[in-house]
Amino acid sequence: MNDSGEEVFRRRATVALVATALLSFVVALVFSLFGEEWGRVPTSTTATYSRSAIGHAALVGLLDALDMHVVVSRFRSGGKAATGSLLVLAEPLGDGEGELRSFSAVAGPARRVLLVLPKWRGEPDPREPAYLGKVTLVAPEEVEEILEWAGVPAQVVRPVLLEAPGWKGEAFLDAPTLGTPQLLRLSASERATPLLACDSGVLIARVTLPGREIHLLSDPDLLSNHGLGRGRNASLAVDLLTRARGDGEAIVFDEAMHGFELRPSLWGELFRFPLVLVMMHAVAVLLLLLWATMGRFGRPRPLPPRYEAGNRFLIENTAALLRFGGHSTHVLGRYLQTAMQEAAQATPPPGGIGPQELPRWLEEVERARGGGGRLAALRSEVGARGPRRDADLLRLAGRIHRWREEWTHGT
Repeated sequence: MNDSGEEVFRRRATVALVATALLSFVVALVFSLFGEEWGRVPTSTTATYSRSAIGHAALVGLLDALDMHVVVSRFRSGGKAATGSLLVLAEPLGDGEGELRSFSAVAGPARRVLLVLPKWRGEPDPREPAYLGKVTLVAPEEVEEILEWAGVPAQVVRPVLLEAPGWKGEAFLDAPTLGTPQLLRLSASERATPLLACDSGVLIARVTLPGREIHLLSDPDLLSNHGLGRGRNASLAVDLLTRARGDGEAIVFDEAMHGFELRPSLWGELFRFPLVLVMMHAVAVLLLLLWATMGRFGRPRPLPPRYEAGNRFLIENTAALLRFGGHSTHVLGRYLQTAMQEAAQATPPPGGIGPQELPRWLEEVERARGGGGRLAALRSEVGARGPRRDADLLRLAGRIHRWREEWTHGT
């Protein structure tokens, strides 16, 4: 209430505001606990969103844990890597549907590129799309089409290694742990330099093109979820990305080629999770505001007069002034005296009794009638000193009223 005793908010509006606040708190709590799960893109492909065996979610999590600046891009990734950052094109074969744009269009102005060749094609589990139901090897011819797409002269080989392959590469201290590796045979060219190889082929190579340097990884099992934790693969993967990045600022993973292209749009983002929750909250607040102001449209009601005519306003104003001045106890004593005078009019006392003797005479009459000394108790309570609450004064005034009514009209 305000100073004038009027309600600032109506009861329904207050209940709605409290309910909205509680709902917002619950939504914020649930989102803080499960928001990461809701924000994931359900997929079983080779994308960084994928937690399947051939996905790369574990690699992104590892790089984040190492405080390496990682950007998962869904639009114009090459432009985001134009400042010297590393653009990662992880298995651009995707799901085998459609044709890739030209390598120049995908890489854009990026000067450093890590190209991870595809090896596996997966089919999602019908019961859980985020997991794999079946995987098959990509045909070597399809992998070589990706090499041709990137302008790298090489052939794909998949040897069966029964013994330790004897990896050679001065740039890397850790050796990979692979089951059946997918390797390359590079054509004789000054542009291609093997960085990690064995007698059967090359695993990592560096290809220098005009205005661009491409690091080539032939086997994605080194980076994928199912292979990253084997042996020293995680250490070798981080070493590879660090060397390929050079002095770059970030590692940009392109997801547009996996079918996750998303053109930036302010309105589109507002209606996508999680910003859609903010929009819903704003709409709810707007509806509450309209609901609270619906009764205030139209011509304003005239204000009540400052001073009203009639006895009611005079009595209420006088009572408020007496209460403000602390005269409630004095008024209660006068009310008791008035009640006793009305009782004396209903039962006239014998002659010669003055105002001082009247209370004692009324008490004697009350005892004769079997009243039990109620008037004496009322006089004692009214004459008591000390501060008293308004509720106690009102109850005492009610008892005086009942005593007067019973004396004059009977029980």
